[in-house]
Order: sequence, then structure tokens, then C-alpha cells
Amino acid sequence: MGYDPDDCPCYPEEIAEAYLLGTLSRADAEALEAHYLTCSRCLVLLADTEPYIRTMQSGALRLHYHAAERNY
Repeated sequence: MGYDPDDCPCYPEEIAEAYLLGTLSRADAEALEAHYLTCSRCLVLLADTEPYIRTMQSGALRLHYHAAERNY
């Protein structure tokens, strides 16, 4: 991926999602962290995306839990 921390990423929604899911490389995560501290657009995007990611993760965990219960 690699991008300049002074420039907005090419696909900010995808980068925000990957960052919040913890799937960015360490270097890309650090570049995004350096960038969003100075870019209100990306900071708002991350703040707006986080609740959706957390809800999706929570739902996936519930599905996994219920599937495991049915297998017993």
C-alpha cells in the first residue's frame, strides 16, 4: 500500500476499514496515524467508520458463539 503521510490515501474508506480491523502493515498504520492527526477529513472518516466496524465484529462474534452452541 504505502503512501505519503502528508497525502490522503487513494481509497480512504478502505484504508480506514483496514486500519480499524488491524490488517494494515505496521508501516502503513503508522503513516495513517501520522496523517490523520493533521487531516480532519481522514479523522472524521475514521470516527464515522469505527462504530460500523465494531458492530460488524460484535455480530460476527455472536454468530460464532451461537454456531458453537449448536454444535454441542
